[in-house]
Amino acid sequence: MSTYSKKKFKTKVRIEIPKPYICKICEKELKSIPGLASHLKNQHDRYPYGDYLLKYYNIDVDVINKEWENGREDRKQDQLKGLRERAKYLKGKPLRERMTPEEYNGFREKMKGVFTLKWFIERYGEEEGKKKYEERSISLSKNTYWHKYNRKNNQNWSNISQELFWDLYAIIKDDYKKIYFGELNHEFSCGVPYHNFDFVVNDINKVIEFNGDKFHANPKKYLQDDHPIPFLKESSKEIWDKDRRKLKKLKDKGYDVLIIWESEYLSNRKDVIIKCLNFLK
Repeated sequence: MSTYSKKKFKTKVRIEIPKPYICKICEKELKSIPGLASHLKNQHDRYPYGDYLLKYYNIDVDVINKEWENGREDRKQDQLKGLRERAKYLKGKPLRERMTPEEYNGFREKMKGVFTLKWFIERYGEEEGKKKYEERSISLSKNTYWHKYNRKNNQNWSNISQELFWDLYAIIKDDYKKIYFGELNHEFSCGVPYHNFDFVVNDINKVIEFNGDKFHANPKKYLQDDHPIPFLKESSKEIWDKDRRKLKKLKDKGYDVLIIWESEYLSNRKDVIIKCLNFLK
């Protein structure tokens, strides 16, 4: 008997033999390969399956195992290459494109309600849950794209708009916790992708937009076919339509909006401050 009889038969590669699975020793037909191996063990004095393969099919299990071991590193490198190519392909793609429709819908169902105030309270209790929810909200706010972007690009807002916002902040800062504007912390997106807003009081879902007369084509100064800023190559109507779409998204999120025009503020600052306070309170 060969050296197989002294070893436990084991291989990393599935070894196929042709059907039907008939024992070459006694001609009994078996239903499966494991059934044949079990038959050899129980009916033929523990005849090793490896020896059986070598004798009747010229299949050398030792050679197969050695070849498999020798190819281990190549398989590992092929797997890593595939993973790198997959990661490169998926880089920057939204979650919807990185999953099958079934996986994505399952993920959405699983994540419903996660990280809401209710979720935190149910998980940690009312007092601790509210605390953790507030901590997470602050942490996310400090790490948003707009926070980082506007810290580096503080010319995204006008000085006079910040003057108005500081005046408002001084009056309402004790009444609300979630107040956002450029020079205080950062402009806030309100969950509206690719847009941020000038002055947000997130406690009460209210937003004040300070519109420069040129950049937003004040309709009291420009006709729809005018080009207030020639290098932008946008007509007044195109600017109005863009702003309208932006504000619709904001209102769909449940926010109220007050528009303050630059010329309106410059002509009567006191009245504008009162108008804003009435809107907020």
